Amino acid sequence: MKLLLKILIGLYLVVCILAYLLQDKIILRPHTVYEEEIYTKGVEVEVPISEDLTMNCVHIRSSNPSKGVVLYFHGNKGNNFRAIYQTRMIQNMGYDVFIPDYRGYGKTEGKIWSDKQLLADADEAYKHLMQYYEEKDIYLMGYSLGSGMASYVASKHNPAHLFMVAPFTSLVDIKNKYAWFLPDFLMRLRLPVRDHMRHVACPVSIVHGTEDTVVDYAYSEELKQLFPQVNLITSKGQTHRGIIFDKVLVRELGNVFK
Repeated sequence: MKLLLKILIGLYLVVCILAYLLQDKIILRPHTVYEEEIYTKGVEVEVPISEDLTMNCVHIRSSNPSKGVVLYFHGNKGNNFRAIYQTRMIQNMGYDVFIPDYRGYGKTEGKIWSDKQLLADADEAYKHLMQYYEEKDIYLMGYSLGSGMASYVASKHNPAHLFMVAPFTSLVDIKNKYAWFLPDFLMRLRLPVRDHMRHVACPVSIVHGTEDTVVDYAYSEELKQLFPQVNLITSKGQTHRGIIFDKVLVRELGNVFK
C-alpha cells in the first residue's frame, strides 16, 4: 500500500508539473503568418510592448467619417486574419477597428508565459489609440479569451463601452470545472474577468449563447448576478463559434455602435 501511495503521489506531482509548464499550449492556439503576407483590410501598425518587441496590429479605418474606434481582442485561436473577418459587422457601422495580435500570434513574435504579459500588452494597445482618439470615442470588444483583456483595459481606463462576447469569470474557474484536482496556484494564465469588472465604470454589454460548450453560458449569468448593471443578451441555442456571427450579436452591436 505504501508503494502504491508513493506511485500515486508521484504521478500526481508529474501531472501538476506538466499542467504548470504546458498550460499555455493547452489554452492558447496561436496561428503565425509570414511577414510577407498582406492583410485583406487595413494597415499594419507596430506597437512597442518591450525594449525589443513590438505587437503587430491592424488598423481598419471607416470609409465614412469615423464615429470612433473599436479595440477588438480576439479569442485563443487564429490571428488577425480571422479577426478581420469577425469584425466585419462593425466595419460596416462607420467605426474604425483596431486589432492587436498577441505574442506568438500572427506576425507578433515572442511567447506568452503569463497573463501579466497579455494584460500589459492589451493596455499598450489602448494607450496607442489614446494618441489618436478621445476616450469617449474608444470602444472595447473582447471575444472569449479576449474578454479577459478587454475587461482589464476597461478597469484601467474610461472607454465609451465594454462589449464582451462569450466571456468567462476567470480561467481558474474553467480549470476548476475540468481539472478541479489541480491547485489554483499552478495557473499562470488566470485572466480574472470577475475581478476586473469590480473596477469597470463604463457601460457593459455581454452576448452569450446558451449552447456554448467551450465557455459555459453560466459564467455570463454569474457576471450578471454580481454586476446587475451589465446588459446580458442571450442567444438561445447558439454555440461558442456561432455566436460571433449571430444575428442577436449583430442587433446588439447596432444598439451600442450607433
